[in-house]
Amino acid sequence: MDRKAIAIKWDEYGIGHATLHVPLFGKDLPFEFLQEGRPPKISDKMWRAAEQVLALPKSDISKVADLLWEEAVFSFSVGDYGVEARKGESQLDAHLREFALANAQDALKKCTVRAVQILQENDELEGVYAEINIESATDNSISIIVKDGQIVDFDDDGCDLEECDENPRAAHDMRTKVLAS
Repeated sequence: MDRKAIAIKWDEYGIGHATLHVPLFGKDLPFEFLQEGRPPKISDKMWRAAEQVLALPKSDISKVADLLWEEAVFSFSVGDYGVEARKGESQLDAHLREFALANAQDALKKCTVRAVQILQENDELEGVYAEINIESATDNSISIIVKDGQIVDFDDDGCDLEECDENPRAAHDMRTKVLAS
């Protein structure tokens, strides 16, 4: 990626905004570079994170779909969205019916990819991180976590990635514990 060819507009909060084509989704997406210095500058590690998102293969869309399906099943398992189950139907099945979700592809089709966020504060971590912000089919705002050029997990939007540095599936492990309790 030619850094000089990328038009970045800085807002009054020091957030850099650019629009880049992301092959994984086959469309242009806003990139938000949240940095801490003045004058605003994007670190080398932040650039690497952006390049890694742009390099994600189209085949990784199945990983995104699987994570979105996991998010739907988890959300409907732990939350009450006000859906009444029919006779013989579980609460999970009732929610999946009401939201018209039968599989990972449905979860992908019904999501909205909002932006890619790259935070300078993550430069302190060992890995190189980006977050793909998505409004899921369950109307939750989540982040697909990209670590070192690999899609590794999802968590709430604005998640702390420090635990992910030690265990890329830390958020998944926490969800598993919640479901087991």
